[in-house]
Amino acid sequence: MKANLLKLSVALLLLSLIVTACKKDQKTPDDSLVISYGLDVGLCYGYCNNKLTVKKDHITLRRTDNNPAITAKVCEGTISAEDWNALKASINLIQFSKLNDTYGCPGCTDGGISWVEITYNGTTKRVTFDSGKEPANMSAYLNILRQHRDSFKDCN
Repeated sequence: MKANLLKLSVALLLLSLIVTACKKDQKTPDDSLVISYGLDVGLCYGYCNNKLTVKKDHITLRRTDNNPAITAKVCEGTISAEDWNALKASINLIQFSKLNDTYGCPGCTDGGISWVEITYNGTTKRVTFDSGKEPANMSAYLNILRQHRDSFKDCN
């Protein structure tokens, strides 16, 4: 009887260790969410192409020139939990996933090409549109993303 109780105790201990170890390796939904916003301008000299990438506690702005010989500028910073939560709350992932991939004719009239890309749980969706003419239901989070992009004043 004692031997069976001991075996059962050891088995339960091992099971709890396995479950705990598995949970530590799992990503939380916040860890799998990456929100990117970009602007690409084809007929432009200088650092006209921008990509802002926002993760749970990190923001990166990458600015590139159309000339590949010119080194990209990369600026990094952090995002507060409050700002991250506000950005997440402004995006309805189900609604975003149903948006068209392209709106208008981005870049057709030498205008800028803007885009938002969201990766969540291994799935990526990008919506591209004429710069300054975003779909109305994107304006809340685009305003937040633009504010974060503009906060990198020294990334010129």
